[in-house]
Amino acid sequence: YLAVVLCIFGSIYRVRKAPMTYSALSSQFLESKGLMWGSLPWHIGITIILLAHFVAFAVPGFWQSIVASHTALIIIESIGMSLSVLCLFGLLILTIRRLTSAKLQAVTSVMDLVVIALLFIQVALGAATAMHCKWGSAWCSGTTTPYLWSLLTLHPDPSYIADLPLIVKGHILGGWLFILVIPFSRL
Repeated sequence: YLAVVLCIFGSIYRVRKAPMTYSALSSQFLESKGLMWGSLPWHIGITIILLAHFVAFAVPGFWQSIVASHTALIIIESIGMSLSVLCLFGLLILTIRRLTSAKLQAVTSVMDLVVIALLFIQVALGAATAMHCKWGSAWCSGTTTPYLWSLLTLHPDPSYIADLPLIVKGHILGGWLFILVIPFSRL
């Protein structure tokens, strides 16, 4: 709740007090070499992964009916792993581009680097969860989805995730940290 409240009120405060600080400076005008090779894989991968996370959360019954088929489950898990690798590749290219271009370094803040690190950690934890905690696409509907719904309905029940492996808890914590830094970054 702290992360969500701070995100909402911190963002409102920042937009009202310092509205121009929310703008992400477009790096394309400063240096476009390598942008497509990093931006395209990153955005394709993360968009599809986030969409799958949202579907599993918003309509868990529909998601369960899809992953009930062993073949569909294997396909979804394989696509998820491939998209994680695509995300990591794109993010690596974008990070190298940002760290090796003097023009981009001039507009890069410490918080930009914190956000990049959080993104790397979050995607890596998601990929590690998929690799080490098999069939997460199937069991998430009975663990993380009810946990998130319990938070949304203001009846928090951490028992849903209490027995999950540490790597999954790290992925969940990474999501909350990401929400927490929004008002302090250019996201």
